[in-house]
Parts: sequence; C-alpha cells; structure tokens
Amino acid sequence: MVRALVIPLVLATWTVCVGAGMATTTADAHRQAELLDTSRAPSRVQRTLFAAGVHQDRGEMDQARALLRKFLADHPDLDHHLIRHQLGLLLAHADSLVAAREQLEAAVGLAPDFQPAWRNLAEAAYGLGDFTTAATAFTRAVALDPVHLPELRYYEAVAYLLGDRPDRSLALMISLLDDHTAPDLAWHRVLLAAALGADRAADITTHMTILTDDRPDDPEAWLLASRQAQAMADYDRAVGALTVTGYLRPLHRDELFLLGDLCAAADTPTRAARHYETALAMDGSATGAELDRLVAAYLAAFATDRALVTLDRRLALEPTAEAWRLKGEVLYGQDLFAAALTAFDAAADMAPHDARLDLLRGYCCLELEQPDRAAGYLRAAMRDERWAAPAGAALEHLQRLDRLRQRGG
Repeated sequence: MVRALVIPLVLATWTVCVGAGMATTTADAHRQAELLDTSRAPSRVQRTLFAAGVHQDRGEMDQARALLRKFLADHPDLDHHLIRHQLGLLLAHADSLVAAREQLEAAVGLAPDFQPAWRNLAEAAYGLGDFTTAATAFTRAVALDPVHLPELRYYEAVAYLLGDRPDRSLALMISLLDDHTAPDLAWHRVLLAAALGADRAADITTHMTILTDDRPDDPEAWLLASRQAQAMADYDRAVGALTVTGYLRPLHRDELFLLGDLCAAADTPTRAARHYETALAMDGSATGAELDRLVAAYLAAFATDRALVTLDRRLALEPTAEAWRLKGEVLYGQDLFAAALTAFDAAADMAPHDARLDLLRGYCCLELEQPDRAAGYLRAAMRDERWAAPAGAALEHLQRLDRLRQRGG
C-alpha cells in the first residue's frame, strides 16, 4: 500500500548548471559558481571539455563519451570533477546508469561541495532502484542547494520512503509542507505513505484537515483523508471522507466495497449492506468473498430474509462449510429446525471434524425430539474443549429429560 501511494519520480532534465534565477550573493552560490567555472580547471581539462561540448552540439554523443574516457585514461594525474560529471551525464542520457553512477560518485569524491553532481548522482541511483544511495545524495544536494528548491526536498523524501526509511521521509515531508504550499496531491500522497509506513498516521491529521479545507472540491483529497482516518481506526471520519469523495465523483466498485467495510466497522451494517448492494449491481458479478461480506452485513442488521437469499446465491456460486453453517444458524433462529439440520449436515460433509457443527446438529435434534441422534452429536462435540461445556450442559439436559420420561412411564 505504501508504494502505491507514491507518484514515481520522473527524472527531469539532468542538471548541468545550478539553476536559473539562483541567488548569486550567498556563499553557497559563489562556491557552486566556482566549481562550475571551467576557467579554473587546468588548460587540458578546459580543452577536453570544450571538445566534448562540440561533439555534443553536433549530436555525436559516442564521440564525446569516448573523448572524455580517453582523457581520464591518458591523464590520471588530471582527474577532475567536471570531466567525471560531464561523462556521467552523457552515460545517463545513454541509459548506462550503472556507469553513470560510478562517474558521478567519482565527481563528488573529487569535489564534495559540487551540488549538481550530488543531484545527478541521486537521480542515477534512483533510476537503478538504489534508494539508499539516492536518499543520501539527495540530502547532500538539498544541503548544498543555493536556491533551496522545494522539489528537491520532495524527491529526497520519496527516496527515503522507497529506501524503507519512512520515519525520515515523514519528518522531511512534514517540514516541507510546513514551509511550502503543495503544488499538487503528490506531496500529500508521499506524506500519507510515509505516515502509514512509520505507523504514525495520527501525526498528519492536521495536514489532512488543511488539505481538505484547501481543496474542498477535490475528490482525491478527500480520498487521502479517508485513508489516513482508516489507518487511525477512526471509522466514522473515514466513512465521512469517503462519502464526500462519492459526492464529488462516482465511486469505483472497490471503493464502494471499502465504504461498506468502513460502515461495518463503524457499526452501521444497514449502510454497509446498501453500499455492497450498489457495488454488486454495477456489473452483476460477485465473488464468494464479496457475498460473504453482504451476508455478514445483513445478519448484523437483522435482515435475515435477505441474508438467506444471499446465502443461497453464495452456495450456488461456491459452496463452503461456513456458508452452510450460517444458513443453518439463520434457519435455526427462525425455528426451522429440520431445514437447519439439513444445512448443518451439508456443512459437516465439507468439514467433518468441526465439533461446532456436531454441537449445532445436537441442538437441532433436541428440538426435533430425536434424543438418540442428539446424544451422539453432543458427545462428539465434547471431544473439543472449545465446545465441551455447552455440549455437556445440553447432554445433561437431555439425560434429565430421559429420566423424567422414564419416571412418567
């Protein structure tokens, strides 16, 4: 569930410069400008970067990569972060992410304060599914970012989440949302995924309230709020939020079943049954498990006639011992003891070692005045300690009746 909530990181154009519009008066900005300034590099490095750039401008990427590799092989004493960085970018554009990561790691090793290399290393590692490296690299990129891009902080949080560090991701997302207005729901999806992964759904209640206040007409915002409430077992609030979602757009079939489940958990089985019915009517199909949920809602709402109809549908689709047992219990409650016994017998055929069914059949036989059969079933039920007490009590009752009959005879 956690990863399904996260919008996949779409790698933007690989960073070549620090960014347009960045501050130029801060120490960080000046440091980045120095690291990007090719005029500070040795002359051979400058010429090689220029020549590689010419190849790139002509679309000759293979030649550009070969040139940079040859330089590194021929001049190990002139290893330079700009050479490594440029080669890493070229390899990344060619989808050679493993080789790109190697070059970008070399670049940050040579220039630990070079922010573009950290960012591009993070993106290469992310593309490889190496979320641990990606998260670490994003953290360094954020720390060195002279313009403090909120998007970079978001990507950092995503990497920590996918790297199985939901607590860290949650802290980053809470800080980000406290500092900035989310551009879309992606930020809140990551916030929720991190909170669920860290088992700290309660920590984002305020953020979810703000989200629905800011986006009252957005059904997906209410859907996220419902999921957060579900995680807190606040079923009334979860029902309310998902109901609002349904007002703003039609609920999907699985969402209707979810709403039914939430109503059942909130102890409103009649509403649960109504949502299940609506979901099942959408395409006329039903699985056994779906019909079981509807049966449970009907029984909780004391709609026994509807429960029987649905149980028959369930048994026609896929007979189970549990469905037969439930049908038997409903019939027993209606004083239809012979029909109930038939249902219990069918259940026992499918679950021959279930002592509970022996107990229930014993009860039916008592009502049908079949004492010998009743005694046999009750003795069988007593072999299971879970049912031994009620079976023993019924057997004693049966024995008392037998003694009274003998005295009366």
